[in-house]
Parts: sequence; C-alpha cells; structure tokens
Amino acid sequence: MKIVIFGLGYVGSTLAVLLSRRNDIYVTDLDSSKTEAISHGKSPVSAPLIDKILQEEQLSLTASSTPEELFPGADYVVIATDTSLNEETGT
Repeated sequence: MKIVIFGLGYVGSTLAVLLSRRNDIYVTDLDSSKTEAISHGKSPVSAPLIDKILQEEQLSLTASSTPEELFPGADYVVIATDTSLNEETGT
C-alpha cells in the first residue's frame, strides 16, 4: 500500500517509521532539512527510538522535498502539520 505523509514533526515522523515496516511510505515536509534527515536515516525530531528504528530496521520509507511527485498513485494521504495556537483567542 502506498501512503504519503505530509509533515515530519512528531506525529508524521512516528507514523512514517511505524507504517513503513509493512507499507510503502513516502514523506515530505516544507522544511527540506526534515526530508534530508529521513533520507540519511536520522529522525527529524528529537526521538531516540525513531533514530534506532531508522538505523536498525529494513523500512520502505522514501523522503522527497517535491511533494507533487509523491501523490500520484497514493492509496492514502496523511496530513500531519502543525496545529498552531492563537494565544490571543485560544483557538
């Protein structure tokens, strides 16, 4: 199954690593340093367990800084972007 995850924060990175054990996972983020980290087997967030899994397990995980090329043929697309809080309104 082809799953695209947009957003490599804590939620997106964790989903990507865990789902890539049994699925073809493609990830992207507006911050190219995060996609580069995944490409080099490093977690883009501070998460030692994600680093360990990336380094020790065989995963089907592909990172790209060009999201348009990932979406064709995707069975699912997960949007895992920041949920910004407006301090003034509390929304």
